Amino acid sequence: MLFPTAPPVRRPPSSTDSTRANIDPATVCFIDGSVLNNRPFNEAISAIQGRPAYRQVDRRLVYIDPNPALPYGSERKTGTGLFSTLKGALSDIPRNQPIADALNGVIDFNDEVRHLRGIVEGARPRVSRLVGAVIAEPLGSATASHRIKSWREHVNAQVAREAGFAYEAYVRLKFAAVRSFISRLIIGMRRLPQRSPFANAISMIIDVWAARAGYSYAEPEHGAAPGKAAAQLPRWAELFLAFDLEYRKRRLNFLIEGQNRLFQMVLEKPIESLDPGAIAHLKQAFYRCLGTLRRREEPQFFSPVTLALVRATFARPPQASEARDLQAYAEDFVSRNAKKLDLLIERLAAEIGLDETTHDVDDLLAALDPAEWPEQARREVLVNYLGFPYWDVLTLPVTTKRQAGEFREILIDRISPQDVRSLEGFGGSRSLKGIGFGHFAAFLSRAYRENDYLLGRLHAIDRLIDLVCDCARIDACAGIIDIVGLKKAAFERVLRSEEPHLPKSRELIAALRGAVAGMRSARDGEARGVENVQGEETLAPA
Repeated sequence: MLFPTAPPVRRPPSSTDSTRANIDPATVCFIDGSVLNNRPFNEAISAIQGRPAYRQVDRRLVYIDPNPALPYGSERKTGTGLFSTLKGALSDIPRNQPIADALNGVIDFNDEVRHLRGIVEGARPRVSRLVGAVIAEPLGSATASHRIKSWREHVNAQVAREAGFAYEAYVRLKFAAVRSFISRLIIGMRRLPQRSPFANAISMIIDVWAARAGYSYAEPEHGAAPGKAAAQLPRWAELFLAFDLEYRKRRLNFLIEGQNRLFQMVLEKPIESLDPGAIAHLKQAFYRCLGTLRRREEPQFFSPVTLALVRATFARPPQASEARDLQAYAEDFVSRNAKKLDLLIERLAAEIGLDETTHDVDDLLAALDPAEWPEQARREVLVNYLGFPYWDVLTLPVTTKRQAGEFREILIDRISPQDVRSLEGFGGSRSLKGIGFGHFAAFLSRAYRENDYLLGRLHAIDRLIDLVCDCARIDACAGIIDIVGLKKAAFERVLRSEEPHLPKSRELIAALRGAVAGMRSARDGEARGVENVQGEETLAPA
C-alpha cells in the first residue's frame, strides 16, 4: 500500500501538502494499493517496489496477523507429542516460514536502499559541482533540447575519463547486463522458462556471439568514451546504446526520486516559488517514459517478423548429447547461424529504439517553462539527469538483487490485537475468544464469533489511524490533532452501528463503552496508549 507521506515538520492542519498543491484534501486517497488474500508476500513486495506514485509516499505492506500468539510467554508447553509434532510439520512451518523469509528479504532490501541513499547523498555536492561546470550558462530562459544532449554527452565522456580503473569494472558489469537482457528478450519471445536448459543454451549462444562480433570491453583510445560522435565509439559502446535499457530505467527512477527530493525542498522552503503541482506533473511524465521503456522489453512489443525470426533461429533445443558441453554447442551454433544472429540482433535494436527514448527525455526537460520552474529547481532536475552517470558508476557495483526503483524503504505494519494500545483491557491475544481449541472455538459459539468480530473492527480502526498519523508524521503528544478524540468518535460509531446486530454481546459492548469513555487525549495532558504510534510489533518503523 502507498501512503502519502509528509516530512517530519510540525505545521497546522490547514497547511497540508494537498492544499499547497491546490488539491481538495477530501478527495485525496490515503491508501492507494491492493488488498490481497492468503499472504502472497513475495508478489506483493515485488509489485510495491515499482508501483507508480505521483507524489512522495510511504511504501508500506500492511498485513493482518493470522496467529496473534506471543512469541514468548509463560504458557509455553514443555513437552511434545505425536499430534503437536504433526501440527508443527504440516501447519506452522508452511504457513509461517515463507513469511519470515519474505520479511528478511525486505530487511535486506531496506538496508541496501539506505546504503545506496547514503552513497548518493554523500556524492551529491561533488557531482553538483562537476555538472555545474558543464552547465556554465544561466538557466533563466528556456534551454534547447540539442543543448541538453550536448551537456549529457560531455558529462558521459568526463565520467569515463575521471572514473579511472573503476570505470572498467562498471563497464564490464553493464556489458554482462546487456548480454543478459538480449538473452531474456529472446527467451521471452520463444516462450521458454527462464531457467530451462534451452534458455541456458540461448544465454551461452549470445555470450559467444558477442565475443565473436567484437563486443567485448577494450579501453578507449585517447580518452574516447560513450557520448562522442558515433564514428568514434568503441564497438562495445554501440551495444550499450542499442540495448542498455536497464541504465535508462535506473536513470528515470533516479529522476523520479529527485522529484521526491524537490517536494521536500518546497515544503522545507529552500525553493519557495515552485508549485508542487508542477513537480507532480513532471514526475508523471517520467513515469510515462518509464512505462514506454518497460513495454519495449515485453515479447508482444516486437513485430511478427521479428518473432518469426526468433523461432526460426532457435527452432529446437540442444539434444542431450549436445547439452553435455554447452560451450561447444554454442560455438558450433554461432558458426552455423552467424548471419541469422546478426540480422536478429539488428532487428531487435531497431525495434527497441533506445536512442529515441533518450531524446524524449531531452525534449521533456527542455520544455520546462522558466515561468513555472525557477532557475534553482530546473538546475536541480538537470543535475540529477546529467550527473546520473557519476552516481551510477558509484552505486551499480555495490547493488545486489535490488530492482530498479525509487530509493524508498518498504515499511511493514501489522494489524494484530497485540499492537492495540488505546482500548485498555481489550488488547492482546487474550481478548479473543476464537483462538481456543486450535483456533476453532468461534465455530462452536456465536458469542465468541461476535466478540472477535467486534474487537476486530475496533482493533483495525485503532491501528489504521495510527498508521496514517505515522505517515503524516503527526505526534499524538504534540496536540496538533486530537488523535484520541478521533479514535473515540470512530469506536463509538462502530458500537452504535453494531449493537442491534450482536445480541450475545450486551455486556461486552457496555464494557467497551466504559473503556472508550475512559480514553484521554494529549490535550488533557495524558495521552494514553498512543505514545508509540507505530506500535511495538512494527517490523520497519519510519
